[in-house]
Amino acid sequence: MLVALSLPRSHADLVGWWTVDEEVGTPAEDASPADAPHAAVLESGASFIGSGKFGGAVTLDGVNDIVRISDHAAFEFDQKTSFTLAFWFRTTWNFPDTRGFIAGLELALQGGGRGSPGTDDAGSLITWLASYGLGVGSELTDPDHDQLTVLVEDVLGGSPASNDMNLHPGITLQELSVGGLVDAYAVMTFTRNNAAEGVTITPEVSRDLVSLQEITEVLTRDPSAQAGLDLISVRVADPISSGTRLFVRLRVETK
Repeated sequence: MLVALSLPRSHADLVGWWTVDEEVGTPAEDASPADAPHAAVLESGASFIGSGKFGGAVTLDGVNDIVRISDHAAFEFDQKTSFTLAFWFRTTWNFPDTRGFIAGLELALQGGGRGSPGTDDAGSLITWLASYGLGVGSELTDPDHDQLTVLVEDVLGGSPASNDMNLHPGITLQELSVGGLVDAYAVMTFTRNNAAEGVTITPEVSRDLVSLQEITEVLTRDPSAQAGLDLISVRVADPISSGTRLFVRLRVETK
């Protein structure tokens, strides 16, 4: 179940706000103060319901239901500016009344790029982009429409020429023994391309979408089945109790 965040309409930097409080049909209107609203469309069986966290919500079957928001110039952020995408969702867990997690990616390009120690990072980035027919400035684009930007594809070990939804970080609840006590913890699992040395990945967690803390508890870091990639699992420090709400994301930055 996908639901909208309750945000102030007057927020000057808000370029999209989908309240999904419609009752019928498939368009979901954009309620942001942007000059050109960007309507979303429910596809493949997704439908509106009226029992969301903040009013309306959309039900998704977890197979092929989607809410599609078309590309627009308003979403093409400057490559040196970070941005945030946030939403609430709830799913079915084995823990009564436990809320789901928001998994997200925040990007911040701060100069430099992909490369190796002792080499010109910017040159290496240009070469890597060129191998896919892309140029400088395309780092925050998504040419294969898998909801991962070119920069993130590089960091996670994907390809901007191949749509790979399996590359998205996974969020699970796991019963773990910590300090001699067994409890439920939120665990994020993601891949790391070891060749992308000019980029950092920082797992972060928030309970209020305002303050964020780095997730430092690494459970495992092992070579994945794909050469050159590590598979990393980290856990949130505190156990999950009934009614817990968390926002979990990967922050990706160029050095």
